[in-house]
Amino acid sequence: MRTSLIAFSWGFKQVSKKLLLLTVPCFCLFLSGYTFAAARPQSEPIVPACHIQLSSFLQPWGDHYSADVEEWEGVFKRHKELGFQTVILQWSHWGKRPYGEPVVPDWLKSALVAGRNTKVSLKIGTLYDPGFDRGLNGEKPIWYLKKHHDWNLAFASNLAGFLKLHPELIPAFSGWYISDEVDSSWLLNLSKKRLLTAYFQDMSTGLKRNISAPVSMTGYTQAAVVSPKLAERWAAFLNNTAVQTLYSQDGIGAELQTHNSAKKWNELLG
Repeated sequence: MRTSLIAFSWGFKQVSKKLLLLTVPCFCLFLSGYTFAAARPQSEPIVPACHIQLSSFLQPWGDHYSADVEEWEGVFKRHKELGFQTVILQWSHWGKRPYGEPVVPDWLKSALVAGRNTKVSLKIGTLYDPGFDRGLNGEKPIWYLKKHHDWNLAFASNLAGFLKLHPELIPAFSGWYISDEVDSSWLLNLSKKRLLTAYFQDMSTGLKRNISAPVSMTGYTQAAVVSPKLAERWAAFLNNTAVQTLYSQDGIGAELQTHNSAKKWNELLG
């Protein structure tokens, strides 16, 4: 049985220069099939199921986050008190091109140590480029995505090397999070859909090649584009990439949706 997970999240994100707790309970409502190769026919049936997944997003501020292990331990302990066993570090690096060197930041090393010490598992985000939408919609989207992809896989290679030197920290790593957020309306554009499908497939397989672990991502949906056709596009997108988990964000809290449109969207996906 092949499954991928669609998770719906409430609580939404907060950016801070200090280490602040942000809790985002993510409720997994639906499981759908996926294959690892684009355009390959699915050989096994879709198997629906219902689960609840609790996760929390943290957004490191730039590349200058706290490297204090005790401070990270305090944050993770507060997560556990609230019932969270998994924390998603929404990105490892933040910024526009040129990105700088794809090193493993000191704060991330400390977070892994704290995760090991507190038994909190971490999904580690890739580079977040706030200009991702402009790169995708610009004059050279293929060139942009290739550079973005190559930088992220260089970072993944460096992280894999770090964990090889520190195998005691491997239990703290529970998966990858691709930090590039997909506007659902892009999947209604065939050329963008093809670009994104190829990019996320290559990213997912490349990340897993460095460290074999589940891959997750985020999509956001405006009320105006909620439709059965869009739900089908998301199902096809997951079916043609190696992304296991789709988080939904920036809905009602960011005023992209109403309560009615969010309910309708959840029903269409589920």
